[in-house]
Amino acid sequence: MLPQEMKSELTKFNQPRTESSRMRLIAMLDIGGDTGNSIARQVGMSANRVSMIKNSPVYKKLKDELWTRLSGEVVEKKSDIIATGDPVENKIKDYCMSAVERVKGLMDSSDSDTVRLGAANSMLDRGGYKSFTEKQKVTVEVTEKMASRFERVLGNEFSTDARESTVRITKEMS
Repeated sequence: MLPQEMKSELTKFNQPRTESSRMRLIAMLDIGGDTGNSIARQVGMSANRVSMIKNSPVYKKLKDELWTRLSGEVVEKKSDIIATGDPVENKIKDYCMSAVERVKGLMDSSDSDTVRLGAANSMLDRGGYKSFTEKQKVTVEVTEKMASRFERVLGNEFSTDARESTVRITKEMS
């Protein structure tokens, strides 16, 4: 590999001057051990163009930065977590499988119909098949006569505001 100062002006002119997403992809494939021809096929460029990019100062700087960051993650054992997953999360998932088996056992073999129904509903809820419940919301507005009686009993002063008597029933689904 020739030093930059010994390269022709045409070669220097054709080298990339700024970092790009395609250059980043080439660097990652290069760090991963792919050959120049393999990288060229994967990114849709000629092998000569990939070689030109790989020999540019911008690419070398980018590759060094990526390599340093990757090495740091390996030293900090982040790569193990990436490969195997977070150990706490994995343990919780193991317990979740145990819990599902327990609920299934209750659903299949409990002596109580209530317990079997509760276990089945729990499984359906977790599976995304929540049953809807119908709620009734009742608003009662009392007459003036009733309001004055309430106010006397509660010790409030009687209000002479006109009141209307209505009963409203609405249904909500959840």
